[in-house]
Amino acid sequence: MRVAVIGGGVVGLSTAVGLVERGADVACYERGTPMGERSAGETRIFRLAHAYPEMVDLAAEARRAFAGWGERAGTALIDDVGTVVSGGEVMAWAAAMAAAGADHEVVGAGSALLRLPTSRISGPVL
Repeated sequence: MRVAVIGGGVVGLSTAVGLVERGADVACYERGTPMGERSAGETRIFRLAHAYPEMVDLAAEARRAFAGWGERAGTALIDDVGTVVSGGEVMAWAAAMAAAGADHEVVGAGSALLRLPTSRISGPVL
């Protein structure tokens, strides 16, 4: 089977690798540098904060796959950095992450641990 994948971002590269591993003849087309736009803008995160433990598990599995692909390619595709998440879903996401066994910490909005250049966050922060 011959398949064309349009876009060399997270979804496009994941799709291309999955198809190649299943025996497909794949061409991946990207107008710029693969992972160059990271879906849009200059930065993106590969977060484990999701509402359901199953999604946390799938995100962790995908993150491990990208780390493995980076090793095979000889260059890191994602960085291992922390993420700060705020908003109404924080406690649900924290519960899902706890159920999945994912490393996380919930702190108060004014916590010195955040080291954020803003004080306008209300509610808990994950």
